[in-house]
Amino acid sequence: MDGLLFYWISWLMWIIITFLMPKRKTRTWLAVWVLCTIILSNTYIETIDIRLNASIGILFLGAILLLSTRQRWFYLTLCSIFLVFGYNGLYLWEKISPIWMVFPRTVTIPFIGLIVVTFLTKGLYEKAAIWILGSSMGEVVYSFILHGYGFQETIGDKSYLDIIAVEMGFLLLTKWIIDLKLRMDLATQELEKRKMGWTHE
Repeated sequence: MDGLLFYWISWLMWIIITFLMPKRKTRTWLAVWVLCTIILSNTYIETIDIRLNASIGILFLGAILLLSTRQRWFYLTLCSIFLVFGYNGLYLWEKISPIWMVFPRTVTIPFIGLIVVTFLTKGLYEKAAIWILGSSMGEVVYSFILHGYGFQETIGDKSYLDIIAVEMGFLLLTKWIIDLKLRMDLATQELEKRKMGWTHE
């Protein structure tokens, strides 16, 4: 069922941001961003032959604002443009040769995206921003490509929101694993120092 992963992960993220993050402007801004995305996920803007989910607009604007606060905003914008081509390539590959997609795209695309953004940049916010910006632009370009061939695709539908949410889940999970490993390494080093102190005594 499209959208189920999006709602589940988004509400989980909103709870983490609202109740576990330190009280700063960033927390408020992120909480409002996630909440607006959830609220507008069932709102569609329709023209003659184009249907757009309002959430993709919120995601796009939020990613631009997040990138504008970074020092390397130009490099990160170029990374987002690079992701547009990769995102479209994966979608077109799935359309042309779906047999090569062993796992569902809800898992495959975010996993490949995680690998790519990990190589492109380091910070969690930067990874999230370039992924959201690149994939949202990629979604628009992909829909226009299909529209040129006479296919009608909703821009930013629930399956796209699932992909965004799964990617955010992957990014948070990898950050927590890395943080846990660092804490364990520090605890091990501290324990080794204490052992050395005890042996010298």
